[in-house]
Amino acid sequence: MATSWYTDFSPHQTHRSGRSSKRQRVPASALSPAIRTLGDKNVALSLAAAVALATLAARPGMGRASLADAVRSALAGAG
Repeated sequence: MATSWYTDFSPHQTHRSGRSSKRQRVPASALSPAIRTLGDKNVALSLAAAVALATLAARPGMGRASLADAVRSALAGAG
């Protein structure tokens, strides 16, 4: 069970062979700066925009010109 000082992101698991693997715990205080940085509204919005562009670019038949047109029309409609 996780304590207030540690967060256990990977509980003990049993392999097919029956052996259990004990994984290392990560102190919650070590994650705080990363979570605070990624949770910033500007960083989170930038990451979301990058994921959206990557998803749009990965669509079949989406060339560079059609991607540019889609982004241009979206930005024009946003104001």
